[in-house]
Amino acid sequence: MVEKPTYKELEKRIQELERIEFKYKDTEEQHRLFSDNAIDAFYLSDMDGRFLDANKAACATLGYTHEEMLAMTISDVDINFHLDKLSEILESLDHNEPRLVKSSHKKKNGEIFPVDVWIRSFGPKEQPLLVSFARDVTERKQTEEELRQGKEFAESLIDTAQVIVLVLDSDGRIIRFNPYMEKISGYKFEEVKGKDWFNIFLPGKDHDRMRELFKRAVSDIQTLGNINPILNRDGREILIEWNDKTLKDKEGQVVGLLAIGHDITERKQAEAALQESEEKYRSMMESMKDASYICSPELHIEYMNPAMIDRVGTDATGKLCYKAIYDRDEKCSWCVLDQIKKGESLDYEVADPKNNRYYSVSNSPIFHVDGTASKLTIFHDITEIKDIEAQLQQSRKMESIGTLAGGIAHDFNNLLYMISGNAELALEDIPTWNPVHTNLEEIKSASLRAAGIVKQLLNFSRKTDTGLKPIGAVTVIKDALKFLRSTIPTTIDIRKHLPDADITIFADPVQINQILMNLCINASQAMEDTGGILEVNIEMTTLEAGEIKSFVDLAPGKYLKMTISDTGPGI
Repeated sequence: MVEKPTYKELEKRIQELERIEFKYKDTEEQHRLFSDNAIDAFYLSDMDGRFLDANKAACATLGYTHEEMLAMTISDVDINFHLDKLSEILESLDHNEPRLVKSSHKKKNGEIFPVDVWIRSFGPKEQPLLVSFARDVTERKQTEEELRQGKEFAESLIDTAQVIVLVLDSDGRIIRFNPYMEKISGYKFEEVKGKDWFNIFLPGKDHDRMRELFKRAVSDIQTLGNINPILNRDGREILIEWNDKTLKDKEGQVVGLLAIGHDITERKQAEAALQESEEKYRSMMESMKDASYICSPELHIEYMNPAMIDRVGTDATGKLCYKAIYDRDEKCSWCVLDQIKKGESLDYEVADPKNNRYYSVSNSPIFHVDGTASKLTIFHDITEIKDIEAQLQQSRKMESIGTLAGGIAHDFNNLLYMISGNAELALEDIPTWNPVHTNLEEIKSASLRAAGIVKQLLNFSRKTDTGLKPIGAVTVIKDALKFLRSTIPTTIDIRKHLPDADITIFADPVQINQILMNLCINASQAMEDTGGILEVNIEMTTLEAGEIKSFVDLAPGKYLKMTISDTGPGI
């Protein structure tokens, strides 16, 4: 006589399945994957009893559409539920722990049927949500009644169980499996009755290993549990978690094996998808050049990417963030964790005194199933951007100074024309033998030289569109050096090495003037206190085909080469 599992044993297995169901709903993707494919009805409701979600099984069982369900409350479905009982239910629940409630549900057509409802609360205790799994236990109730009337309860329960019930003889031949096994395998029991289990369902790599485990089990060495795939009729692998127990006759001899199997294919797929997602995002974080870390609600570092570890100098996972990152003994005054906990994302800029660099810091929340939030912080180095901004500001300042200098030069030029004009008029009235005539000549000569300097200043400050044209390079450079001589200290000796004849090149004279002025002024500032020698050398050079790799966008040919050197201390 084969021992059949008791109702309590099967109910315990069903409860274990339900606990597994709760365990794997930690992400929204898993929740949807599980709820849409669950056999049991699933409901999500708020403190007022309103449905926030219901799965396909719930809608199909009750006869309502998903939209209709979202417009209803628990009272519309559960005939024993009253809103005033909700607080009592919540008080009786351990937070995040399920509780079994036996009740009755009403379908859209008015039909009432018994259900077992597993209720669990989650989220903040002040405003929790309720997750309910309702199982239609009509058949089970009927089976219980049959048991009370002396009918074969165990057989009916096996046939309706949503787990695999498999019986093999001591040689591995199939004695029985239940309708659920027929459903997932695609085989009818009558097709495979008396045939070798391992040849049909375990061909290939697992065949020998599983047969050896079976031999050990029927030898009564031990009761075994195992996870292995079986092949259905279409050749698709289904991952099964087994609990095996040997069957004995009255004399205690092993006559076979009872195996209870749970289909964990979808669960493992969800686990694999979650692991893949975690690995993908971890890979993304670890490949980021920007330093980043995750901080717990208690200010402990949960994760640091390699860039952050390099920045801090050590992996500070588990340590307080303000101590590890900023070397502070207390929480940072600018900490934004409180705002992050509220779901806000915040950005700010910070200067790190350790390395004198600027960072744009972005802070984002990472929410957990229990409603808490960790803080993801990413440091983006903006030092170069800050330097460019400073250069731009300096450029704008110089542009303003140039505009101002141009205006002054115009006014000063007008004064010089008046001085030189009046000097010429006076020269006509004063005879050459008069000593004043000589003084007037000096005044005229000085005013003309000043006018030339003003002209160069106007050329330097004038805004012109960049345009390349044939120019006399030596003449442009000489004019720039004349202007430069009047602007740098006399303690600096300017030595020019220029060709005697002018050299015509295709260039922009304003750009040449600006380059020469910038380089020479920088050099003069380096020698401002000590004096020195500023040398400007101009010569022709030829770039051969093998040399142009060092010069982007240049073709082989003749070029003008300008070399500027000074005797200052350098950088």
